[in-house]
Amino acid sequence: IPPGPPTAPDVAKAEESLKAAGYAKTAGTWRKNGKALSLVIASPATQEPYATIAKELAAELVAQGIEVNAITPPPRDLFSGLLAMPVVDGVQQPSGDSAGNVGIDIAVVPQAVGGDTASVLASTFGCRPEQTASGTDKTKPIVPGNSAGLCVPALQPSIDTALSGSTPIAEALTTLEPELWRQNVVIPLFQLADTLAIGSGISGVTPGPPMVGPFGSAVNWTRGPK
Repeated sequence: IPPGPPTAPDVAKAEESLKAAGYAKTAGTWRKNGKALSLVIASPATQEPYATIAKELAAELVAQGIEVNAITPPPRDLFSGLLAMPVVDGVQQPSGDSAGNVGIDIAVVPQAVGGDTASVLASTFGCRPEQTASGTDKTKPIVPGNSAGLCVPALQPSIDTALSGSTPIAEALTTLEPELWRQNVVIPLFQLADTLAIGSGISGVTPGPPMVGPFGSAVNWTRGPK
């Protein structure tokens, strides 16, 4: 992560950005055209540690004069519906959908790691083909290609060449990473890790397949003489 925000919070810079966007702090609350700045923060039900992180984030925002609406939908609803709400010209509609679901501004959610780097890159930051195709009607709602609703057409060619293998992933990342960090759309907070202790008499243990781990190869483990 580059130095500076978000790892080193800068409240003064945040306030400058809000003022530049037309907001003014009145009676301790940021407002624009008489309307309070309000954000929707979501976490998957009561799953930890995401629920606690979302609660702490909400408290910090409220302390800085930003209203917060915290929601905790079931994981299936969050990922299959709320984070997949259609966008128009790259922007999720703030009024929500016809079912009354509200747009989400910040989601504190788990994200898969490992696997093929180019595939993870494309699924996390890539656009749908119809979002970048010439002649596409920008006013037509489109389901985003990733849970963050991000689509940066200028970066899509680099993502595509990394996915096809025509550009080495390390080379593609030198172009992509600085801009993705500048966008601050996806901010990693921590990575869960498990520790597996193996005695010296056990052999045949491997990392195992993705999403399964070492116990997926347990049938091949053998115990040597004590």
